[in-house]
Amino acid sequence: LVVMDSKPMHDPLAMSAILQICTARASAELERTESDAERHKLSSAVEQTADSVLITNAEGVIQYVNPAYERTTGYTRAEAIGNKPNIVKSGQHDAAFYTRLWDTIRRGEPFRDIFVNRRKNGELYYEEKTITPLKNERGEITHFVSTGKDISERMRSEQEALRVQQFLNSVVENLPNMLFVKDAKDLRFVRFNRAAEELLGYSRTEMLGKGDHDFFPKDEADFFITMDREVLNTGELMDITEEHVHTRHRGTRLLHTRKIPILDERGQPLYLLGLSEDITERKQAEGMLARLGRILDSSSNEIYVFDAESLHFIQTNQGAQRNLGYSMEELKNLTPLDIKPDFNRENFEALLAPLQRGEQEVLSLVTSHRRKDGSLYPVEIRLQLSRAESPPVFVAIVQDITERRQAEERLSYLAYYDTLTGLPNRPRLLERLQQAMVDAERVNRLVAVMFLDLDRFKVINDTLGHHVGDALLKGVAKRLQACVRPGDVIARLGGDEFTVVLANVAHMDDVARVAHKILDSFVQPFRVDGRDLFTTTSIGITIFPFDVHDAEGLLKNADAAMYHAKESGRNVFKFFTSELNVRAERRLKLETALRQALARQEISVHYQPQVDLKSGRIVGMEALARWQHPELGQVPPIEFIPVAEDTGLILPIGAWVLREACRQIKAWHETGFAKLQVAVNISGKQLLQKDFPQQAQTILRETGLAARYLDLELTESILMVDTGAAAAAMQALHALGISFSVDDFGTGYSSLAYLKRFPIDILKIDRSFVRDLATDPNDVAIVKTIIAMARALDMRVIAEGVETYEQLSFLRAQGCDGSQGYYCSKPLTADDFTELLADWKRLSLGKCRLEK
Repeated sequence: LVVMDSKPMHDPLAMSAILQICTARASAELERTESDAERHKLSSAVEQTADSVLITNAEGVIQYVNPAYERTTGYTRAEAIGNKPNIVKSGQHDAAFYTRLWDTIRRGEPFRDIFVNRRKNGELYYEEKTITPLKNERGEITHFVSTGKDISERMRSEQEALRVQQFLNSVVENLPNMLFVKDAKDLRFVRFNRAAEELLGYSRTEMLGKGDHDFFPKDEADFFITMDREVLNTGELMDITEEHVHTRHRGTRLLHTRKIPILDERGQPLYLLGLSEDITERKQAEGMLARLGRILDSSSNEIYVFDAESLHFIQTNQGAQRNLGYSMEELKNLTPLDIKPDFNRENFEALLAPLQRGEQEVLSLVTSHRRKDGSLYPVEIRLQLSRAESPPVFVAIVQDITERRQAEERLSYLAYYDTLTGLPNRPRLLERLQQAMVDAERVNRLVAVMFLDLDRFKVINDTLGHHVGDALLKGVAKRLQACVRPGDVIARLGGDEFTVVLANVAHMDDVARVAHKILDSFVQPFRVDGRDLFTTTSIGITIFPFDVHDAEGLLKNADAAMYHAKESGRNVFKFFTSELNVRAERRLKLETALRQALARQEISVHYQPQVDLKSGRIVGMEALARWQHPELGQVPPIEFIPVAEDTGLILPIGAWVLREACRQIKAWHETGFAKLQVAVNISGKQLLQKDFPQQAQTILRETGLAARYLDLELTESILMVDTGAAAAAMQALHALGISFSVDDFGTGYSSLAYLKRFPIDILKIDRSFVRDLATDPNDVAIVKTIIAMARALDMRVIAEGVETYEQLSFLRAQGCDGSQGYYCSKPLTADDFTELLADWKRLSLGKCRLEK
């Protein structure tokens, strides 16, 4: 435990060195602390330290943990106290480990080691831990204090790098580099490393707390101190290319020393850090490196050395030459760009830049190498810049990971596909089904799930053998694939059970037609091992969104319907419930009522404000169609809009909504409210009418609304249908001054190609990405990307479905232009919206405030 000055040090290496020194003194300092003020200081240090601290009694029962312990383990203080430290025991250590631990601390000695523990959530983590016994005045152990540092990331990095960096670690470990730290006030040594002890011949105990004049001749000591003072006075690094030092046993050595000032937050020197290389051993080091070079040359890994400026290869080992098919002479005329097809000069130099700037010591990446014959193979690369060479060079250690990649691909395949038929398995099916449901909701289509079970398959399998049964299952898979479209899904769930997912279905008749086609495909016998096998199938069918709204529920329903089909005589298909008939009747009733809705003035337009996130002002609104039927009540748009689309009623309804919205916003303008813009949704059928631009121009002229105040909202799917006609219509409308926005952006095609092709002014972030901004990092990344992309394309961004201050605050911080959602207002009638406009100043300071 260390109590340190609150002023930050300017060099992480020095801070690490000082922390190591002070940590060794922490236990003794705790016993020497007498006053309440000192106890309070130490208590605060314990509470605020980034390392976990745990205190137990002599029996090992936890009596205290600090906040860092809670963060590291996931256990709260209340959960930990009263338990024993083994609540985080992982089972990764054997009994001998714990025997050694207890033997050590019961002798009154500290125990230090790296522990593999388990957090409350089950995750393993590595902790560098010291357990120290505390004794009373009689020398009896009363407590144990455990301090630990979570080094999980470091351990994972070390383990990952171990294979390819063993030779580098060996070189680094044997480099005779001396490190020392001096106190800036009196230039006494406060830190020494092992290399310094070996080089100078003095132990740390002898050196610490003393100065240069205690060990070196006066002229040497004076020189060292003069250089030290200059470094501390200037605050700049000093590179002393040569300096002599007298050692205890090895005579005079020649050092290359760098001296670095460690400053506090005010720029005042705290310590001086010195790094010295004994360059008298350079010849010996070169010999050692030559021996290592011979060893590495025969390594199966590829080793490359290339110039840091020209990037030309200087040296490679036999492994590199063997794998690439080039000789060393050929490689000297090449650069890494010649064997790395994924890189060009610009992005490769950008990759190297952090190493050249000293921001990273080692860079790891996975890419491909191209052999002399043009073939490619995957590689894992560890790259390091060596400044010891003149000029500097890059050293790359490369491992051919072809076998590992093949194994990973095989494991991935086994995780998602049936090994017998090659069809998707249950996990893959659920993924595809979930996506099909999302796509169907977006375009108001259906998804059919068929559950198939072969009739009397068990008889064939048991009678003729499993090899015949397997061949039959393969034949069934091929016939099913011939019955569906390329985008549909066929999966084998196990045994003789298959599932078919029909995505993007327009009508129920399409589902029945495919079911009949599957049943007909079983009429012809299956030819297996020279014999004809006859089998049929029973099919259960369920429909999304009519039955349930989750993938597992759909499979369950289809399974139940399949058993009903078997009970009905086999070789038939059955739908899950008779509710489909009820829904068909309701759809017919809706269609009939919708044909009269406009004439009966049952359709109205509601308006939802769009708020500028910089000024907090209302800058526009979206016009939303609503249908209030005297008998059916409020019919949701998601229900009547598809009916209107299918029947063609969307054209008169859409035209009426467009006219009404333009008329109303013009009325607001004339009343004296701000010049607001109205956004009106239009369907693909509206847009692709040959005279739609003329229709829009007529409505604007007759209502007196300037074109710049009209924004037409389109979905991404509309832009993908007859793109030529859509682009022509949009260009004509845009020329009038009408703007365009893409509704529900990110849930459809989200292609940069159409963003460039069509005259789009606004992107509207779909509410599904806004809803979970506070909890889903994927949504955060998507929203940030959309905003950044829109800014790059000079488009505005409006987020839909904003319901909380946290969502609004995040969007505002990311530079989103506007928001729309229940946080500020639900969709309102024209009269209510008029009141909203009149009272907006008060509301914007209250419910719809931008800042708390």
